[in-house]
Amino acid sequence: MTLSVRLMMTSDLPKLIGLFERAYAGYAGFAERSVADFHWRYLDRPDIGKEGVIVVEGVEHRLIGYVVVGTSGTIWEFAIDPDAERQKVATILIAEAERFLMESGVDEIVLHAPVDDLDMAAALQMAGYGGGLPIQQYLSFIDIPRVVEQILVKHRDVLPGGLGTMEFVIRNPRAWHPERFSPPMSDETSASTQRRLPSIVINTSVEALVGVMVGSESLSRAVASGRVRITPLSKTATGLKILRALRLRDPFFFTAADVI
Repeated sequence: MTLSVRLMMTSDLPKLIGLFERAYAGYAGFAERSVADFHWRYLDRPDIGKEGVIVVEGVEHRLIGYVVVGTSGTIWEFAIDPDAERQKVATILIAEAERFLMESGVDEIVLHAPVDDLDMAAALQMAGYGGGLPIQQYLSFIDIPRVVEQILVKHRDVLPGGLGTMEFVIRNPRAWHPERFSPPMSDETSASTQRRLPSIVINTSVEALVGVMVGSESLSRAVASGRVRITPLSKTATGLKILRALRLRDPFFFTAADVI
């Protein structure tokens, strides 16, 4: 199959969003994107813009892959259609990203890619990457309430029955995070659940919650040290089950986070 490479066009944006969702829907922590989000995340950055989004087309100009590259030296994101010749597409995208960076005068590359994507890993190894262990660093979830809700809904079967309403209280919320939120865990609307007093409250900081979710923070130590507090005390066991359900168990490229 003949593949072609070009820079993105504005008309590609809905296709890029669709491709991203096909590529990452099965990953832990997946969160849907929008055109506005793609603008905020990439196109509005001074080191990226449209020139930093390179796409690969297949048969009938079907968009089957893209890479986002910044002149700061960072390859921010790959997305490849699950039904494409993924290793071949990945190899093309890596080469194009490197060419873009070399032409921009960059001599050191920071690359973000899914750590458990075997096709991508093979393409990276062929290109000379992978000499060391991958490093995952997480600054902050962009939308903590949405991510928490999506994960808890996905793992609802492991939560105790008759849970009632729960509330998360974030001690040091970022400007884009609410201080309090209540994930709707039933068929009721979030408005109706918020009118009730929560049956369990989990009080924590952004850092402690993120650490518990990605596995860098021990849940037992976080609770023992007071970085995570569960009230009332009679609900401690239930609170621990909720927090364990939030633990992301498989390697992932966290698509709902700022990654540095």
